[in-house]
Amino acid sequence: MRVRRYWFFVVVVVVSVAGLAAVNTWGAVTEKQLSLSGIKAVSVFVQGVSAEAEKAGLTVEQIEAEVKAKLEGTGIKVVGEREGEELSGKPALYVNLSAPKRRQKAAFVYHVEVGLMQEVTLVRDEKIRIMSITWKKGSLGYCPARSFVENVQRSLGDMMDAFVGDWAAANRKL
Repeated sequence: MRVRRYWFFVVVVVVSVAGLAAVNTWGAVTEKQLSLSGIKAVSVFVQGVSAEAEKAGLTVEQIEAEVKAKLEGTGIKVVGEREGEELSGKPALYVNLSAPKRRQKAAFVYHVEVGLMQEVTLVRDEKIRIMSITWKKGSLGYCPARSFVENVQRSLGDMMDAFVGDWAAANRKL
């Protein structure tokens, strides 16, 4: 009987400690999210939209417009490339699309990536400043050509929601 009580006590303690640890880390900002702290504006660029993707109905301008609308809707100002070079840390949000069309199947294999590049300083030598990706999400998919645009837009929307959520977590007022 004593052995059972002992194990019951051990289990209760372990579960309690785990619960407290979960409560303490709940709402904590990750390093990836923290890298978005203090960003008030970004430049945006889109790359990799092939002639095949454009022929299917997806354009650089369309992607830029969707990304800018999502950012500005959350309070992140979108600036041009020159103005972006003047921002502290030079934050630039990029969208990279790779979407080769499979001719024999009239389908696309696509990879969409959204990332934030910004200037960082090396710890070992603070004189060295380089551009680095500090936040990134990607999505890989396969779909018929007729639903290509919708699938890419959905993937892009999900990644932009993740970016905006991480940005909000890093910039919320405590």
